[in-house]
Amino acid sequence: MTDRGFLGMPAGCCEALLNAAPQPIVGLDAEGRICFCNDVAARLGGVAVDALLGQPLPDREPFAHLGPLWREVRGGGQVTGRPFSLQLGERQVDIECTAVAVPSTQVVLFFGRDVTAERRVRASDAAMRERLQLALGAARMGIWEWDIASDKVVWSPEAEALFGVAPGTFPPDFPSFCELVHPDDRQLLATRAQRALAQVGERYEVSHRVCRRDGSQFWAHCTGLVMRNDQGQPVRMIGTIADVTSVKDLEDQLRHAQKMESIGRLAGGIAHDFNNLLTVVTGEAELLGRQVEPAGAVAGSLRNLREAATRGRNLTRQLLTFARRQDLEVSLVDPASLVQRAEPLLRRLAGVDAELVVRLGSPLGMIRVDGSQIEQVLMNLVLNAREAMPRGGRITLTVDTVDAPDPQVRFAVTDTGIGIPAAARERLFEPFFTTKATGTGLGLSMVYGIVTQCGGRIVVDSAPGAGATFVVLLPQVAAAPVTASVPETVATGAPKARANAPRLLVVDDDDLARDVANRILQRAGYDVQVAGSADEACRLAADTPFEMLVTDVVMPAVDGFTLAELMCQRQPRLKVLFLSGYSQRPVLAAGARGPFLGKPYSPEALTTRVAEVLAGKAV
Repeated sequence: MTDRGFLGMPAGCCEALLNAAPQPIVGLDAEGRICFCNDVAARLGGVAVDALLGQPLPDREPFAHLGPLWREVRGGGQVTGRPFSLQLGERQVDIECTAVAVPSTQVVLFFGRDVTAERRVRASDAAMRERLQLALGAARMGIWEWDIASDKVVWSPEAEALFGVAPGTFPPDFPSFCELVHPDDRQLLATRAQRALAQVGERYEVSHRVCRRDGSQFWAHCTGLVMRNDQGQPVRMIGTIADVTSVKDLEDQLRHAQKMESIGRLAGGIAHDFNNLLTVVTGEAELLGRQVEPAGAVAGSLRNLREAATRGRNLTRQLLTFARRQDLEVSLVDPASLVQRAEPLLRRLAGVDAELVVRLGSPLGMIRVDGSQIEQVLMNLVLNAREAMPRGGRITLTVDTVDAPDPQVRFAVTDTGIGIPAAARERLFEPFFTTKATGTGLGLSMVYGIVTQCGGRIVVDSAPGAGATFVVLLPQVAAAPVTASVPETVATGAPKARANAPRLLVVDDDDLARDVANRILQRAGYDVQVAGSADEACRLAADTPFEMLVTDVVMPAVDGFTLAELMCQRQPRLKVLFLSGYSQRPVLAAGARGPFLGKPYSPEALTTRVAEVLAGKAV
């Protein structure tokens, strides 16, 4: 160093100025020797300043990178922000270096800036933006910002992808965006936006349908927050938009399932009460039939009455099947064998005007179902398909397997008929709903009940003029069959009356049903007392021992199961027979101490069942 520094300033002043700088500074002379090094640069290199001055550049960090830069700018010029990554011990330091040739001298100054923290922040921001983009893409969600004063809307690439538009071509203002909203939802969107702008703290949130330019639609859920100026006036709104079509579909399925469950409970309740009435009709007809001449006119009327009761019983069985309260005789069934067995009948049902095509996949595995009930399902679906083709056509029954989400056997019945309007599709499986001029409207509801009770599901794909496909999906199984509770069969003929008639207590809250049961059992020679409620039955049992309790299951206040428990505590040897308009034996058996007889029943069925219970032969 001379009296005059290498910058033409007094040496002490120049040294003090450069040493005061917070970044490392190094100067090289015309021969590439270090003519200046401030304390920051020396500390960074781990050496003393005096050991560096007048020396060539050391071949170590942070000085090793300066040689090429010196050769690049020593003749004049400048390099700005050249990046270097330095490994100083266990620490990595990122440096941006600026090299400048000092005019009127042969000195090159190097200024370093530590950008380690800055680069980490930038890398973290970039990683966060990448993760945010991935998350937005996975969630089918985009971001938007609306400048209210200029009415300009900016959309993220994810939002543009949702709408199916090329980047940069999305409508730039709010009215243009509204044109993509389904016409039926535009007023709702406008109302929610106006309310959010008008009320401080109001969150913008709305779900609406969007019509893409290719004609497809999706459900969008938009949320947003309003940014206001110091005067409380809205200036910007920023928010998100997400594709929630799958969520909406699940909500619709849940609402449909809840609706069908409610209808099922209603149908089951109606069937229960109707079975009580049919019990009276059947019992009275049988009792009267024993008192009239078989060839007389009255006998003919009674036969008609019994026939009507039988039809009514079949009707309630359909309702109970829909309500999933009807017994199934479950076994392990081969779908291919089931279809092959039913095929001749299905062809007759299809009629001469319709061609039935059967396609069986392989292998199909096994299903655990009531085979006769599944045959009934196929019959109803083929009949439904035939009636959808008044001028004939083709019915295709396809049986194969699908793996999502679990292995399932798929029965698909497709027709080339008139198709089903959307409004009708929503009600297809409701009892008594029909689009036909005649019919009860119970065919598809029974199909729904059977399939659901078997642990499966049924879906429909149709459009007006495009035919329809009904798809039944049933779980595929490989385990050994588990047979469900099988309905009891009863022998014919009534027991003979004995001198010491067993004492029975008949309990039913339905007056007519109770009276018929009383008369049937009395005619069979039993000593019968009756009660219209559990309380009345308990009062009678307190004073009188009974050999058997014959009780309805569904009663107000105290049900038949609870009544049986109470009475068996007082009379441990008491035998019990349960009666009910429901015939869901697996549920009934969970609370029953004795066997079960479903309503409506014939006098022979009741007397035979009572005799079996008394003899200990019924389970």
